[in-house]
Amino acid sequence: MASLVEGGNTLEVMLSRIEEIWQKDKDLDAALYSEIMAEASRSSEAAAIIRQHEIRLRERFAKVIAHGQEQGTIDKEIDAHGFATVIVAAVTGLRIADQAGTLLDRTPATQALATIVSRTLLPK
Repeated sequence: MASLVEGGNTLEVMLSRIEEIWQKDKDLDAALYSEIMAEASRSSEAAAIIRQHEIRLRERFAKVIAHGQEQGTIDKEIDAHGFATVIVAAVTGLRIADQAGTLLDRTPATQALATIVSRTLLPK
């Protein structure tokens, strides 16, 4: 995620990279995530590991949003941590649904996600 803040408008960079949620290596991530979540429901140790991973992921994304807020390219009134939590959950859910073969149409899903991100984060 560091590359999201390295150059230019943070919001534009985020939107330009939104297609990356469908990269081939993400398929493995989605499949493993489903298995790990199933294990976490049975094991408090696994649940603690997942919780820490999710916290770190959301924190990193919140920092990207906060950087954009400092730049003035992202609405300063947005709760960076709250938005990061929602988007990480949405992306995880989309990848799991796609991996599960639910006939998810990636094009409208990607466009909808981009619309949500841009309309929510764009400064007023």
